[in-house]
Amino acid sequence: MLLELSDVYTKYGQIPMLQGVSMTIDAGDAACVLGSNGAGKTTLLKTIIGIVKPFQGSLSYRGENITPLPSHKIIQRGIAIVPEREGLFPGLSVDDNLRLGAYYEKDKYALAQRKEEVLAIFPRLRERISQQAGTLSGGERKMLGIARAILANPQLILMDEPSLGLAPALVNEVYGVIKKIKEEKKIALLIIEQNAQKALDVVDRGYIMQKGSIIGSGSRDELSENEIVKSSYLVS
Repeated sequence: MLLELSDVYTKYGQIPMLQGVSMTIDAGDAACVLGSNGAGKTTLLKTIIGIVKPFQGSLSYRGENITPLPSHKIIQRGIAIVPEREGLFPGLSVDDNLRLGAYYEKDKYALAQRKEEVLAIFPRLRERISQQAGTLSGGERKMLGIARAILANPQLILMDEPSLGLAPALVNEVYGVIKKIKEEKKIALLIIEQNAQKALDVVDRGYIMQKGSIIGSGSRDELSENEIVKSSYLVS
């Protein structure tokens, strides 16, 4: 087991957020969390990387209790995140943004090798390697955010709404890349999404979140037939 959340509760001030969340991610696994705005999905990711600390429950990564660790220590253990808005530095080049993803890597040879592997997955970024990140299209910025996460050489990537704000053609392109990462890189993925149709195309299993609680879970096929998912997140 790579990541485990056990009965996790969080709050912002006095406002309850996560409510007894328990979930697991296995090595090489791809899972999604489906839910509407305000369901607690982004709070879940912030809790996993230590920005939000639970007042009850625990998180373990590769068998280690990471609940009390600061964010940078959690990231160093092999978790990367692609935030909802990519979190790029718009005034820096594509190349500089990529290098920041491997900030903790000291082996220059390993870094150069991973960079070549990443640019093979994202040929458009190779074409724009010297271009400022702020001048990229929405789809290109999303891909740069994903590429930067891969360059960190993680065992788990957290993705917050990878389809958000993209035209349908770009959503297809981004999810094509995500599927390629899953199949070729064998990196575990936890995808937070409202676009259930796209997420269920690439994951092995998933969870349904409402009002900070996990109200359902199952395999991709089981969730595709789940009445809550069909009525709220799938378009007929």
